Amino acid sequence: SKKAKRMAITAEHLHQVLHKGIKYNNLIIQDITNPNCGTSFNIYMCSPTFDSLNMVKRHRMVYSILENEMPNIHALTLKLWSTEEWPRNSASIPTHLLNSDYGPSNGQDSNM
Repeated sequence: SKKAKRMAITAEHLHQVLHKGIKYNNLIIQDITNPNCGTSFNIYMCSPTFDSLNMVKRHRMVYSILENEMPNIHALTLKLWSTEEWPRNSASIPTHLLNSDYGPSNGQDSNM
């Protein structure tokens, strides 16, 4: 795998890396980058893999998948939910994100 050296990280890139690294039901990546503060993202994810993991282990897993990207990310907020937690927590996701390019309906598979 290529090491990301000072590469510009995009929501699309993160989506592709996570798509290869974990099975998920829903994945939404919000780019909240401020030009003055560096690259920042919110990641909302529902995965059956999380059903048996506590919050710390979920975070470790995602950070591990994004290991090569982390040096180029200034701030990352993770909202990681099990399939059981998703219905009650997904209401906290801004509505406009649910239909965005990197929302749950993204046909990322067709690019693989």
